[in-house]
Amino acid sequence: MKQRIHAFAIHLAISCVIALGVAAFTFFCWYPHPYRSLSGGLELFLMIMAIDVIVGPLVTLVIYNEKKSRRAIRFDYGVIAFVQFMALGYGMWTLAQARPVHMVFEKDLFRVVHAADVDARALGKLHPGVVPLPWNGPSWLAVRMPSDPMQRDQVLTRALMGTYEAFQPQLWVPYAESREEVLAAAHPAQALAQQFPELSPMLEQLAKEFNVAKTAIRYLPVVGRNFVVWTVFLDAEANPMGYAAFDSLKP
Repeated sequence: MKQRIHAFAIHLAISCVIALGVAAFTFFCWYPHPYRSLSGGLELFLMIMAIDVIVGPLVTLVIYNEKKSRRAIRFDYGVIAFVQFMALGYGMWTLAQARPVHMVFEKDLFRVVHAADVDARALGKLHPGVVPLPWNGPSWLAVRMPSDPMQRDQVLTRALMGTYEAFQPQLWVPYAESREEVLAAAHPAQALAQQFPELSPMLEQLAKEFNVAKTAIRYLPVVGRNFVVWTVFLDAEANPMGYAAFDSLKP
């Protein structure tokens, strides 16, 4: 029994080290703050890792038998490791498909776009300079509606059916080209803080950190997966300053 627990502990330790490495990659590259909450990355990661980290060592605990030959033990470990790495690979593939690829300005809010939200057939119509599905974290883009009335109606029809403007790659333009539209749509953050005083400390911290007046800070809602809504604070050039887990669509 003692050797069985020892084998379980070693397997668990190895699984935890691998999980920590995967976590570092996942949350620093694919799901940086605030996307681990906006995109459900934390919940998905914990579910995958719980299965992978716990099940493998538990199987070792159950099947380990010190009376087996070394060859049989190595075979058992090999099978367990193979199954565990296959499960890890599937989990990473799932995280990759669900990863956020763009933060897109759309009318009067930002919408998080995930790899699975994008119709790959439309990626051939991209604006020059737009990376279709980046692997090194989400990029910032904006939507530009077509000038042709018929195309505009098609875009709006798709949006009404659930394919929001931000999910339509042919509308994406670099964020720098739409800063004026972003600022025109943004609202004074100080007014929001007066209505919801719990936001005041964060605004004071941002003003001090970026050396700007609180009156210069603006905000817009950010809509993530499953309609999770946060708030992004912007400077005078529409650059992001920080985020709050606050639904600014309600006010």
